[in-house]
Parts: sequence; C-alpha cells; structure tokens
Amino acid sequence: MGLAATVGMVRPLVRTASVALVSTGDELVPPSRSTLEHGQIRNGNGVMLKQLMRGFGARVVHETTAPDDLDSTIEAIGAALEQADLVVTIGGISAGDRDHVAPAVQRLGGHWALRGASIQPGKPIAAVTIDSRIRVLCLPGNPVSVLATAHLFAWPVLLKASGTPSDLPWRTGRLADSIGPSRRERFRPAVLGTSGRIRVPAWAGSGDMAHAAMSNGLVQLPASTTLGQDASVRFLPYAGSTIDPESP
Repeated sequence: MGLAATVGMVRPLVRTASVALVSTGDELVPPSRSTLEHGQIRNGNGVMLKQLMRGFGARVVHETTAPDDLDSTIEAIGAALEQADLVVTIGGISAGDRDHVAPAVQRLGGHWALRGASIQPGKPIAAVTIDSRIRVLCLPGNPVSVLATAHLFAWPVLLKASGTPSDLPWRTGRLADSIGPSRRERFRPAVLGTSGRIRVPAWAGSGDMAHAAMSNGLVQLPASTTLGQDASVRFLPYAGSTIDPESP
C-alpha cells in the first residue's frame, strides 16, 4: 500500500469479499463461557473460521448461532444472505433429525452446486447457488473438517469474489514416512519443513483438532494408494502460515 501511495494510487484495486458465519447447534456456547453444562461445547469453530477468513482476504461482517430447528435456521441464513457476499454455515448439513441446513437453503431459493465430496475429512461439504452464483457454503461441524473444507472450498470462492485468480498456492514435497491407503482422497493436516519433507501426525478422526495444532498446511493423499517414504505429494499451506525451519 505504501508503494502504491507513492505513485498516486490511493484506492485499493482488489475488492474485499464479505462473509457471514452461521454456526448451528443447541450445544454451542460462546468461547468465553467459563463453565459448561452437560452436552455443551464452546464454539471454537466460529473463532477459527473468523481468523481463516481474514487469512483468505475476506471481511467477516456478521456472526450468529442458530438452534437446532428449521425455522430458526431459515431465519439465521436468510438474515446472513442480506449482509454478505458469502454465507458460511458450520454443522447441520448431514442427514440427521437435527440437521436443518439443507432444507433451509432450499426454502431460501438455493440450488445445489455441490452436495457432498468423496474426501476425508469433509465428506458432507455442500455449495449452494442463488441467482446463479455461489452464496452459501455448508461446512461439516467437526473442527478438522472445518479447517480442511474452508481452505479447499471457501478460499477459492472468496478469491474469485474479490476479482483475483482463484488458484490455490499448492506446493510439492516428499513424505517423511509411508502412509497406507484409504477409500477416499484425504486432505490431512501436516507439517512441511524447509527441507521439503512432509510429516503427517497421527490422528483420532475429524474431531481431533489437537493433532493439527502444530501443522502448517494440508497434504493431499490420493485414494486407494499406498504411499511410501519419500513419495511426492501435494501440500497446501494454511493461509498466512509460515514454514518452520526446524520441521522435518
């Protein structure tokens, strides 16, 4: 910005996309809540997504939490659509009795551009068009799924909305250890060091956010393939992350 100002350019040339976050679930309470009642959880996903959206170059202009009923979910998403370019919902997109995001967006005139993907984590991911453009992204509720799908799906949508190229900054590296096959393509939190070696921490599923704490990106692991040590794989650094020279 300083360089632009020296040549008389005082108006930004890139539009900042606006985002509304709609968390869903009766169990969610604010992160500031000091004590929890039985069944309650603090809304860490909302905090994480707000930070990620800034890393993606977007502005979060609205945040809300919808309880587990259809009318409240319709109201929450409808209000969010009036305030932002893109609405990102968290949770409530599966097929359970308490999952109301899918019928809510359809009631609001949405059409499915994407309904599920053969990936792990993040299989329930969905994208919804209204008036021929993507207006709602429906992320799963587990935290590692949120982390992965936000980077893989929300980031390119927001880049496009801001008028910039939507290609993500994929890199290549080599696995530090061998990894067995899986039925679905995997995007796992991992650590890429300056040596180009990628370490994939052990995990306990898409609810295990602790294993991702030291990671700096997502490694892409093809389906139905055993990958040996030193296998070449693709790696997507987290928005705003740095590569730790002490990493493997």
